[in-house]
Amino acid sequence: MTQSIIGSNAALRYLKAYDAHVSYWREVNPAFQLAFVDKPEHTIYIEQYAQALPDSMIVARIYHPLDGGFHLAPTGTNPDGTPDTRHYVSSPAEYLSAYGWLGRKRNIILNVMNEPQSDASPDVMLRLVSWFIDYIPMAATSETKSVLFNWADRNPQIINGMMDSQFNNVLRLMAVHPNLFFMGMHFYGPDELTSHLDSYVARCKFLGVKPPRVIGTEFGIDSTGGIERGYKSRLNYKDIYAQWQETVIKGSLKPHIDSGVLAGLCVFQEGNSGGFEDFDFENDSAYKAEIKRAARADELSPSPPPITVPVYIPDPFTPNTMYKITMPADFVNVRATPSTLASKLGEVPNGAVILVMDETLLSDEYWRHINYNGLVGYISMQGGNVHLQYAPDNSPSTITIPIDLLVSIQTSLKKDYDMVTNIITSLTGGQSTSLG
Repeated sequence: MTQSIIGSNAALRYLKAYDAHVSYWREVNPAFQLAFVDKPEHTIYIEQYAQALPDSMIVARIYHPLDGGFHLAPTGTNPDGTPDTRHYVSSPAEYLSAYGWLGRKRNIILNVMNEPQSDASPDVMLRLVSWFIDYIPMAATSETKSVLFNWADRNPQIINGMMDSQFNNVLRLMAVHPNLFFMGMHFYGPDELTSHLDSYVARCKFLGVKPPRVIGTEFGIDSTGGIERGYKSRLNYKDIYAQWQETVIKGSLKPHIDSGVLAGLCVFQEGNSGGFEDFDFENDSAYKAEIKRAARADELSPSPPPITVPVYIPDPFTPNTMYKITMPADFVNVRATPSTLASKLGEVPNGAVILVMDETLLSDEYWRHINYNGLVGYISMQGGNVHLQYAPDNSPSTITIPIDLLVSIQTSLKKDYDMVTNIITSLTGGQSTSLG
């Protein structure tokens, strides 16, 4: 059973049956699952949730009334009554200081902002872009996995069939670190779901960058201008909600899922965090049974991708041999497993001599299993930028001679007779010694 594209947007503190919830999603095995809390002190529950679902990547969302406007200028006052003159409601550095530790956990991705306004004044839009241009290098330096923006359905603006060009530099920065940064989008039917995703892919193609993966941090049915809201308020969808989701996954969204651009869809909402009765599916047994059936039948997973081979051939090597490592950078990271998402164990500096034990080809990258002065782990060959040069071991050789052979030497050699006799008489039967 492969991982399901469908997961849950779970309001952790509002779930009525937490243990049953965890048991269910272990069976469904989603690639991504969103964990929502509405108090900073509840982040510990996100960490526990990630431990309970170790095979899923958990998107950590900490609600704040202004989490769609961290880039705005504060309008309030300080506790002493003076004006709040900070540049941002919450700066990138402040946000990372408070919550960045979550995105550095093995299977947690930090949710950064939620539904920022995409058609605001030029000044406000510039602030939004600048906020993320400041955030991305900071998060990259600390290796904080992040899902950015979390755009409202059909946002941001589409211009000439492409995503708004104001975000060009943000996309370029994200694309440099494809395993750290994801684009967050909300997908709501029953109307079409793909226009903003199509425009995003078109913009990335125009820029010549591989689209950073997209996580649908909210997915479901919502208002389209009428009085209806969630699926429970719609007679035409209440009983076929799971089937509708399966239809769009196998239909309009399938090209983006199979291409690897759309990585996960988190159904909103499981557990009612306030005012979302029409969306809450925690106790919808028929819906959940159908989703579990489809997931276990691998109907909610991407089609198997074609086997890809890296476009480069790494330096040849002999297993269990010493090599000198060279690269353009000052060091290469050592990981616990052959993945850039794996825990970092340490670093190997440029020019160091390492023991190379074996090789792994994962997706389109080569990894070498190495031992550097007792530091054992995996290093990426980084698209052919890391090189290995044979480094022979020049330490003196030691020859071990059995005692029976020394007796033969004593018999046949006359020169240095006393030296050999002394060696033999110091040994007991079955022992060996070394010369040289």
